[in-house]
Amino acid sequence: SMSMSGYPSKLGEIAGIGVNRGTDLVRVDGSVTVGGAVNYAQAVKRFRTAVVAAVHVEQKSIQGRSRNIVICGLRSVDKVSDAALLRDFLADNLGLKVTVATSKRIGHDPDVSRRRVLVTMGTADQAATVIEAAKRLKFSPDPEIRGKVFITADLTVAERKAAYELRCKRRMARQRQNNRSPQTA
Repeated sequence: SMSMSGYPSKLGEIAGIGVNRGTDLVRVDGSVTVGGAVNYAQAVKRFRTAVVAAVHVEQKSIQGRSRNIVICGLRSVDKVSDAALLRDFLADNLGLKVTVATSKRIGHDPDVSRRRVLVTMGTADQAATVIEAAKRLKFSPDPEIRGKVFITADLTVAERKAAYELRCKRRMARQRQNNRSPQTA
């Protein structure tokens, strides 16, 4: 459906408003409210409320994720908890001593030992320190760590999509730079 501004709007559907046709407001459910100005104002108010609620939910989600990191490629070890495994891994490979509040394997890989690990650190600062230090993993002398273990922030779906699009743009810019023939003077 289209919102009153002319743009497609999921939020409009969430707020229960639809398209303004002349002086009548057609709701998403198909009902028509006659009268124009007063009902339009109510619809705009509902829409604004829905937008504010969506932004608030997103901010809370981001705050809640600030202590989290996601680790890909860290194989589990029998009789060793993921929290202990992670503490030892970070101390041995990055020289970091951290507090791991919780950890759990996430994802759908049938081999549980290969699933990503969602880790909640003691503080958001610890999580940020680990993410910053994780860049050093690509220089590890161990090829299993260098090529297979990655540590990232726990991002929302929207943040992951935006980060992916930025990586694609950077990759394309690098390819264009590399494909240019050297100019001779």
